[in-house]
Amino acid sequence: MGTLVSLREVNERILPRLGRGLSQEADYAPMLIRCLEGAAVEAGIDPGRVYTDIELIEMVKAEGGKFAIVPQIGKLHQEYK
Repeated sequence: MGTLVSLREVNERILPRLGRGLSQEADYAPMLIRCLEGAAVEAGIDPGRVYTDIELIEMVKAEGGKFAIVPQIGKLHQEYK
């Protein structure tokens, strides 16, 4: 499991920094998708199958706990530094 990131750090430091890397038309959805995909890989969810966003969120929560996506935010932050 990755390092946990505080909600305050996510809101005050990580999201604004990540947001600067997005185009004006983009939103945070691509970042959320990447975090969900990373959490799904760590949870052992089949990457070859297509899931709806809700299915994937529920599966990640079931396999990795309701905070399974949190370490992925920290990893994404490292990629965008």
